Amino acid sequence: MEGHLNGDLRLLNEHRGDVDEAAIAREDKARLGQASKADTTAGWPYKQAMCSPDYRLSETSADDSHRWSTNSNASLPRKSTCCTWFLGAPGTLLGTSLGLGLFALIQNVAELDAVFTGVIAGTNCFSLGGVYFRAMSCMVAPLAFSSIALGVASAVTTPKMLHLRCKMAGFIFLTMLLAVLQGGIWVYLIDGAIDGRRYPTLQSKSQLSIICPHSPTTHILVVNDTTRSLECQPVAATRANAFTLKLGAFNTKASVAAARPAPKDMKRVITLITQLSSPNIVMAFYNNNVVGLVVFAVFFGLATGLAPQGSVVRPVLQESHQLFKTMSGYIVATSPIALPPLILGPLLVGTHTIPRDIVRLAYFLGAYVCATIMHVAVVLPSLLFLCTGVNPYRYYRKIRDALIYGFGCSSSLKTLPITIRCVDRAVPNPHIARVTLSIGLHLNKSGGALYLATSLLWIFHNGGMYYLLTPTELCILGVSCILGAAAVAPIRTGGMGVVLCIFASVTSLPTPFTYGFLLVGECIMDPLATLTNIAGNVTTLPPAFAQNACSRNFPKLTFLQLSVAFISIHYLLWFWVAVGFLYYLYSIGYGLVSAAVIAIYVPSYFNGAHRKVTVAKGGKQWDGLRTHWMWKLMCEYVGLEIVREQELDSKKQYIFGFHPHGILVLSRMSCYAGNWESVHPGIDVRALGATPMFYVPLGRELCLWLGAVDAGRSTAQKVLDNNLSIIVYPGGSKEIFLTNPNTKTTELVLNKRLGFIKLAIKNGADLVPTFVFGEKWMYNLWNPPKGLRQTVLQVLKVPLLLFWGRCCTWVPLRLTGQRRMGIVYGKPIVITEKKDNPTDEECLAYHAQYVAALHGLFDKYKSEFGYDADETLVISTTPVARHLVVLVDPGQDVVVTLKGYSLSGLPLTYTITSLPTQGSLYQLSQVFSDYGYDPKKQASPLAAIPSPVTGSKARVVFSRPFTASPLDSKFAEFTYTVNDGATTSQAGIVTVSQGAAVMSSQFYFDTDGWSIVHNHQNSPPVFDPTSRGALSYYIYGTDAMIHTDPITASDRELWYFSAPPKFLGNQWYAYGGSLDFILAASEGDFTAVNAPASAPLVILDCATCNLNAGVRLAWAQANSPTFTGVTTAYSVPLLETSGWLMDPKNTLLPWTVPTQCQLVEVLTKLSGISILGDFTQRYETVALDSVLLLHGPGQPMACY
Repeated sequence: MEGHLNGDLRLLNEHRGDVDEAAIAREDKARLGQASKADTTAGWPYKQAMCSPDYRLSETSADDSHRWSTNSNASLPRKSTCCTWFLGAPGTLLGTSLGLGLFALIQNVAELDAVFTGVIAGTNCFSLGGVYFRAMSCMVAPLAFSSIALGVASAVTTPKMLHLRCKMAGFIFLTMLLAVLQGGIWVYLIDGAIDGRRYPTLQSKSQLSIICPHSPTTHILVVNDTTRSLECQPVAATRANAFTLKLGAFNTKASVAAARPAPKDMKRVITLITQLSSPNIVMAFYNNNVVGLVVFAVFFGLATGLAPQGSVVRPVLQESHQLFKTMSGYIVATSPIALPPLILGPLLVGTHTIPRDIVRLAYFLGAYVCATIMHVAVVLPSLLFLCTGVNPYRYYRKIRDALIYGFGCSSSLKTLPITIRCVDRAVPNPHIARVTLSIGLHLNKSGGALYLATSLLWIFHNGGMYYLLTPTELCILGVSCILGAAAVAPIRTGGMGVVLCIFASVTSLPTPFTYGFLLVGECIMDPLATLTNIAGNVTTLPPAFAQNACSRNFPKLTFLQLSVAFISIHYLLWFWVAVGFLYYLYSIGYGLVSAAVIAIYVPSYFNGAHRKVTVAKGGKQWDGLRTHWMWKLMCEYVGLEIVREQELDSKKQYIFGFHPHGILVLSRMSCYAGNWESVHPGIDVRALGATPMFYVPLGRELCLWLGAVDAGRSTAQKVLDNNLSIIVYPGGSKEIFLTNPNTKTTELVLNKRLGFIKLAIKNGADLVPTFVFGEKWMYNLWNPPKGLRQTVLQVLKVPLLLFWGRCCTWVPLRLTGQRRMGIVYGKPIVITEKKDNPTDEECLAYHAQYVAALHGLFDKYKSEFGYDADETLVISTTPVARHLVVLVDPGQDVVVTLKGYSLSGLPLTYTITSLPTQGSLYQLSQVFSDYGYDPKKQASPLAAIPSPVTGSKARVVFSRPFTASPLDSKFAEFTYTVNDGATTSQAGIVTVSQGAAVMSSQFYFDTDGWSIVHNHQNSPPVFDPTSRGALSYYIYGTDAMIHTDPITASDRELWYFSAPPKFLGNQWYAYGGSLDFILAASEGDFTAVNAPASAPLVILDCATCNLNAGVRLAWAQANSPTFTGVTTAYSVPLLETSGWLMDPKNTLLPWTVPTQCQLVEVLTKLSGISILGDFTQRYETVALDSVLLLHGPGQPMACY
């Protein structure tokens, strides 16, 4: 059916450096031009196009460079016009007409009808024609083996072109796969119109039916398909369903049995896999195991191509291939002779009728034509456009001559010179194109795959075996068709032999009658298959030339790169692949296998490998995978370019900050394929990733193998402790929502992001600002409503947004024009002094340098990566007005220095926005502001707001009157804001107090608003205005209800002292301070206490935190001295590292340590403070005194 290169031909090798390509091009153009002129003398450019091979390949050089040439005096003998006519469509029609005429003759002559009509005569007649199929099947194995082996051997002959051929393989596979799918879809659309009756050939074992006792000569017992019972029916009516095994033996007739039951799906899959590697290649030839032969031929071809020059294997293989083709040609010549018995047999048996089956065949051929048109006119052009951006129809217009010629002569080999001439003017490098075409001539047979798929489905449906086509059987047929397409013989009707072999291999059944009718339609299918093969072959060229075709605007892309990018681009994909595979195993009855796979995987899922930074300590880093060359395909796909401004010292540690984050963090490719080792030799690195991505099964493993670890502070510290460097994305998930490919601004989230800078100062690791150019153009993006995405971000810790790339997938878009993707590593910012506890001011100083460096990188390199001159970098630098605690004694004045921070480095102006409810606030006097001399304050206090601060160094004076106010609580508050000329900060709070205690309850007069919760009817505490030891004027509570746990004997209903409203709300100053109080007991058995794990000593509640989901923090008793009933003073530090745990609100999850900002959020939105009073398993009376909330450094910069 398809033409291959002759065995004595060689692949072109013009890319060698010692060959003058220009001269070769001129010579080829002249020769092809002469041939073209000769062909157009008759006014039609394809004179003698049907069969005469006017163009030949020959070795014209002695220097091992092989060139194309034309030879009008071809050495192959020409076929006569009569032979050409006989072997073409007219011969097929002649044989078909002869078969139909013989059937009409037998039907109209009673004597002939009585002798020849029946199952035995029809079967014997079909068997006579079946000799043709047997002969064809006999030649399939050797011809396919030699053809594939020679093609593969030629493909590896030129090592310099091996990479090009490897990248073609993926595109070739896709076109063949799509062809098979289209064939299946179109046959499915017409399956009702082509379904036939079950044939006698379906039986695997003969089953005997007894002749009816009451009418042994006219009736026979057969199975009723509806009732599944035996019924007597006339022999004439059952003639199509029964035939005599041995005439007169036992006086019985054989009834038709149903086809053998299909084995289990998994067994069929295993059978196919075993066929891929036949244990005995001789038996594979004997059994026509096409799948096994293809695989063996590929490896044999590789060995042959890599054999030393002068090996005799290839010449012998070439000569054998020529002999096999010659023998096959003789067999094909008998096809018109074989057609009459093949058509006559099923008509005599009665399984086919002329009107009905002609209509069925017409439907089938119509579906095949539609599938071919869809593949050639829609699918292949769409692939070409999606992969390269080339206008497909303009491209096909340039090679239309080859398509027409191929359709006319039904041979890709004979069309090859015309194809070469067409692609010479359509692709940028004609010499490489010829090499590519020669490979495709052997292997790129999408037309053959479509031919095999539709033919096999026709046989199953028209043969009454459609019920055998389970999803697994269809998949097996599809794989067999893709592999078998390479085995299609390079002769007319060559595909029929492969169809026979695949059908026999899949079903183990003999040849059904419907094969004869398929041979009738083959005269239409074969030219279309050739046309499809040529179209698929020339479609492969632009993707293959992607890296060599910049001059012709072919983007840098191959389908293999596209596939790798799609598979590896996101960790979530692997999870769904695994779920689908496990469900498939479960659906076919292998649920235990699925359960076993899950059980084996679960332990590794919970081993905490994402917090282990080295393999020696339990990590799963796989440097071999991370540095594998296959990642280069992905880098080539996006056109990644890496720039390093300064070589880094391999003996130092660094923290690389990547900006912007991007939607799918494509910048991680800079660490793959050996890129990192090339740019930063000797520096080992770990990338910090968001915790949720390590909870995705299988995707988790991919992240770990590629060197990612959890982004928690403790894990980052472990990385640096192990002398490794870190890659961080300071913008985090918030920066994803700022990605907008349609704006001329690139916005970064860097405001108050000081954690990575503090980590660098603490460990002495230099900061390396890194800018990622072009990633914002890789995807289209739609942001959901802000409220919805914030909720999902807070609850699930993952961003919610809709984005899509190519073909509405996660595959990135292709950058065109001047736009490119690049990663620029800036010069390191040296940490001059290592400090364990750097101040915010020190961190802000480095932060300013870091922001300035990012601006410099963007302005310097934006034009190189396709950014317009007016595009700007916007770094969110909202100024911050710090909260302050001011200590002042009654009757004293204090100068308050307001503190604001500008992350942009711009000067700040200060404004008082609210006045204190007690005391007075003054502006500085002019003399004190300028020279520092008294008086400090102006004559009149501030009375109106807002009021700009006029004193130098942002100072004001607070005057506290001498009044009887609490000495251990805050006295007053006022607020202020700062402005950097563009943005105004949120209000900073200044709290005025006298001592370290900003809030307290000393119970001088009453219970001070305290209550008791979780006691019987929540009875209030009792105020005792007496002194007892350290207690002086205190409150106490008594256990009023006991709920004993039968297992632990602990009291399940624990009562707590609950703080009054003055302790709640915004207690920002408490961060870094402590909660102090005194407990004592007057009664109770403290030898039988409640289980400590069930009774936190202190509970902090925030009802509005976490988007109103609520947060509860607990301080365990184990972190403080054990309460035994005696008077005990407690001091609970308000730091996230001191022992606080956060309730996950899920009994299946462990309590976790809150982050710094989570604790700050709770302290600024306090809705409850509870102190344990119920310590024993029985009744007790516990007193509480001197509750103090002491201030600390206050709210850290990172949590404003």
